[in-house]
Amino acid sequence: MMKNLRLIMIALLIAVVLIGCNSDEGTEQTANENEQENNEPVEEVNEEPEENENTGDMEENSEKEESDEEFSQESKDGVLERYPDDLGVGDTTEFERNDITHDHVKLTVNSFEFVEELNGVKPENDRFLLVNITIENLIDEYNYEAMFIQSHLEDSEGDSVQNEREELELELTPKEGGISTGDIVYDVNESDYYRVHFFDDYFLLFKDEQSSAE
Repeated sequence: MMKNLRLIMIALLIAVVLIGCNSDEGTEQTANENEQENNEPVEEVNEEPEENENTGDMEENSEKEESDEEFSQESKDGVLERYPDDLGVGDTTEFERNDITHDHVKLTVNSFEFVEELNGVKPENDRFLLVNITIENLIDEYNYEAMFIQSHLEDSEGDSVQNEREELELELTPKEGGISTGDIVYDVNESDYYRVHFFDDYFLLFKDEQSSAE
């Protein structure tokens, strides 16, 4: 009986020792894992300040403005030299024909502007160009309408478009003495200048000379 009791005591002692060892190993392993996690390098997040993006946009816009200014100052003279006979804003052309009908008129380009939409219609190209003209009948007091004017223009790339007809054709306002004034409409691409053809002459319109009414 004493022998059995002694065996039971020894077994309990061994069990306690084993449980204590396992507990120490678990604690040590957890401590090592925590230490390893603490020693891992922290990945730095390099976020560019939003300021830099805004600065980049400002620089891009500044470069574009400088480019436009550079064309205005350095290239305009070259275009004028290339087309020395072209007229400009404020100039007048005179046209006369005597075939089926007898017409004798003066046409003046008063101003021009760009619009993104006309009568609820969007342009097929980049935007609409409205060229304001005055046409004067030199024979009698008949007022010419917009349908009398057949015009086209060329941009700096050499692309050509006709003036708009039908729903995009604007009416000319009749005045006394056979004088009519109004806008001739073109659907155009972005360009530094346009050469607008009326009758026998071209009018050279630089983009930066558009009307302030835009």
